[in-house]
Amino acid sequence: MSSTKFTYVLRLADNPLILGQRLSEWCGHAPVLEEDIALANIALDLIGQSRALLSCAGRLEGCGHDEDQLAFLRDERDYRNATIVELPNGPSRPGDFAFTVLRNAMMATWFRLLWERLRESTDAELAAIAGKAVKEAGPSMPVEVTGLDDVPEAGWRFQVLRDKELAKKVATERTHRLRSEDEALLVEMEKKLSGKLSFRSDPTFHFEQFKITDAVSGQELG
Repeated sequence: MSSTKFTYVLRLADNPLILGQRLSEWCGHAPVLEEDIALANIALDLIGQSRALLSCAGRLEGCGHDEDQLAFLRDERDYRNATIVELPNGPSRPGDFAFTVLRNAMMATWFRLLWERLRESTDAELAAIAGKAVKEAGPSMPVEVTGLDDVPEAGWRFQVLRDKELAKKVATERTHRLRSEDEALLVEMEKKLSGKLSFRSDPTFHFEQFKITDAVSGQELG
């Protein structure tokens, strides 16, 4: 038995094992029912991939350890997974859903590239495991996000477009529309306010950056 090969297969098994355990913490707690079920299914796929690899590792080790013993009866420092998969889902339970989605996207891309390469392995068992796992990895691929002038907040809805120029056009139109809405709100406020205060708007700024002047003296107040 090659200890190097055993360690390599064990490392492969630990990543889906730990990530699957982390994702299972969302079961019954995800913000939407569909995502809740989807995360549980992804976790099951990951655990299934890990089981196959742990069984392979057990045979390579030759000490009679089965998949369950390798999964649960090792000391903490004996797990060889990447740190990112073991990180908590967030600072509070059940966690930060945005972080979970981003981590899943990163790991799904990594897993797909891994399984595609391992399908060509000279080890028939590893090639078979990878051939099955690649079907579950999903069509993940790097994407470029345009049209954002700030960090997106939770709850934002995104419009996905295949054409980059069209995406830029939509983003520009959206910016102009929001600016027009800000200006319209300023005009409405000017109509409602009475007394010595008036607003002088600058079309190059958003609503939060308006100026207040005294209607009589013209002195800027803020």
